[in-house]
Amino acid sequence: MSDTDDKFYDRADEYIDLANKQISEKSNAADVSASFLYSASRFNAWISAANFKSGKEMAEVKDEIIHLKAHPPSFT
Repeated sequence: MSDTDDKFYDRADEYIDLANKQISEKSNAADVSASFLYSASRFNAWISAANFKSGKEMAEVKDEIIHLKAHPPSFT
């Protein structure tokens, strides 16, 4: 990826290392993967919400955002 900052892969590697350390007899790779994806989703939701000035503003465009995520535009 030519448009990434210098620390892009370092950050990704740290998340992968943390996930790998959590794999054990009590938590298999699928369990850790599910937790990892859930946390990424929560973080991305928080990032998205932080761009709005209020909950009301976010609620006003909620349906539009969900529609765009479910049906992204085609650029081909």
